[in-house]
Amino acid sequence: MHGQGRFVAEQGDYREGEFQQNRFNYRGTWIDILDDVIKVRELENLLKGDGDIEKIPVIFCLPDGPHLLEAIETTIQRDNLVPFIVRDPDLEDYPSLVTREDDENSSYHMGHIVVRRRRHQDYQSPLYERVRKSIQTGGLFSLIIGGNKEQSWGDSKQAVPADWNVEQWHLDSYFDRCSLPVEIFNPKVFSGRPDIQAMFVNPENYGDLCRFCIVGTPLKQEVTMEKQLIREEVVERFGYCVPLHRCAIIVLTSLN
Repeated sequence: MHGQGRFVAEQGDYREGEFQQNRFNYRGTWIDILDDVIKVRELENLLKGDGDIEKIPVIFCLPDGPHLLEAIETTIQRDNLVPFIVRDPDLEDYPSLVTREDDENSSYHMGHIVVRRRRHQDYQSPLYERVRKSIQTGGLFSLIIGGNKEQSWGDSKQAVPADWNVEQWHLDSYFDRCSLPVEIFNPKVFSGRPDIQAMFVNPENYGDLCRFCIVGTPLKQEVTMEKQLIREEVVERFGYCVPLHRCAIIVLTSLN
């Protein structure tokens, strides 16, 4: 696009004035119009997907740290997806790999984020620190939206909030370029964008992966090898608050 004219985006936004080689001069800065369009479409894909739950991979995994770590690494590095981890209701709890805080790994409860925001407290710094730590150390950042008991969500003195299904529990209410960028659901894009990683780490860590995963509540039904049943339950319970089309479901089970 070159010369005088108007560029109208799909959402109805427009740029009008002088263009040079697909660039528009906005307040003294030349903006790449095509780059903006590409980024908008990327964000739409990250947030919405095509709604086909059949495409969500389901991976069965033994409930121990080494096997789970292998499944997480495969999901992130090979499949470029975010692990969404659930467990067989017969298991007592999740491996400490996805619930502990140490020099490399970190975890945080979604309920804490919601409660802190309700109280007008800083809920972004804990997210920022854990994303930064994961990139720097190569450890895991587990966002926990469940635990051994659902009563552990948020404030330990409260049961599961009655408003769990309202918007303030949706992850897209918390996406922020400086604390929880939406690109975290596309690991390769996140690691390949220095302009995004610059918010968290120094140049020596540009290109390093953020090993982000989500830990859900135990499945309600006994685990079988029927992957579609597992997909349907996870989508029904979490599909409105997590972009599951960018996830792979890892099922912890002792079934062979």
